[in-house]
Amino acid sequence: MKEINIEGILNRLKEEIVENVKTYPLYIAFSGGMDSTVLACVAKEALGKENVKLIHVVYGPYTYFKTLENVLRITVKLGIDLRLIDHQKEMEAILKYGPSCNLCTKKVKLGGVKECVRDENCLVATGSNQSDSWGSYGQKIMNGTYSPLLDLDKDELRELLFHYGFKIEDVRAGESVLREGCKLKHLMKMLAVPEYHGRACVMANEILLDILSQAGVKSEMANVKIIGPLKTNIALINVKPFIDKKLENIIIERIKKEKTIADAFFVNRPIRLFIKANPSIYRIADSKKWLEKGKFAAEFAIPPEVVWSESPNNKMRTYHAISFEYVEK
Repeated sequence: MKEINIEGILNRLKEEIVENVKTYPLYIAFSGGMDSTVLACVAKEALGKENVKLIHVVYGPYTYFKTLENVLRITVKLGIDLRLIDHQKEMEAILKYGPSCNLCTKKVKLGGVKECVRDENCLVATGSNQSDSWGSYGQKIMNGTYSPLLDLDKDELRELLFHYGFKIEDVRAGESVLREGCKLKHLMKMLAVPEYHGRACVMANEILLDILSQAGVKSEMANVKIIGPLKTNIALINVKPFIDKKLENIIIERIKKEKTIADAFFVNRPIRLFIKANPSIYRIADSKKWLEKGKFAAEFAIPPEVVWSESPNNKMRTYHAISFEYVEK
């Protein structure tokens, strides 16, 4: 493990923030996760808490219950002003045409924060870092968005979090030790009917986390992916490390009682996903590779094998996981 010079990193970050922030306040897109919490701590030290504003975009039922608890608790601890913005409808409008976390982040999360910026000279800061696709090629300041942590990796951010007296549990919603977000990141098809497709994703993921919490299970990953034809919701349950069969069966039965879900399965052995994609994805090898290696592999208990086909549905802008099968090896 590499040696991390916390003092050196902090001194450099604070100097850069003071140099780059010319107009106050600095607005921070605050998710309550590790990255934005570290950013808020550093910015507070660099600029003073009166010159920093936290803005959290709420997605209605698609926000994890624990996320809001974390946001409010951390905000009180830091003593920084917080504003909540409701953008549920804006999110639904984007995901109606298929999964698109990057577009949602840009249009809904950052877009919601920028709505609060009254002075066009003020910057909106994000916790983007080397674990994001933006971190690989992005610039620290672009179009009014500022990413002070852009050249840091997760190990460095974790140590900074500990330095400020937080634990990983303080910034987890319960879904993953790596990257969390809204529940709709697990809907692998078009959000055509929020009351059906959205509800399935919301209920399945909250049921899973609730049962695991009651059972005292400490998971590295816990999510439910929703796939299937538009008329049928199928739940693919991912928990890592794997749990015993008895608890698996309890979870499956509870999730299957949800009226919007037709069936539920655990990803506890290799699977093959059948995905239809918009030509803009299907015909670009790098796009498919990024989804397989950069997204699906990180969010499934076992990285799935993917069989792609081109979709004739011109309303779908991204992709749709139609079905799956277990792979015998």
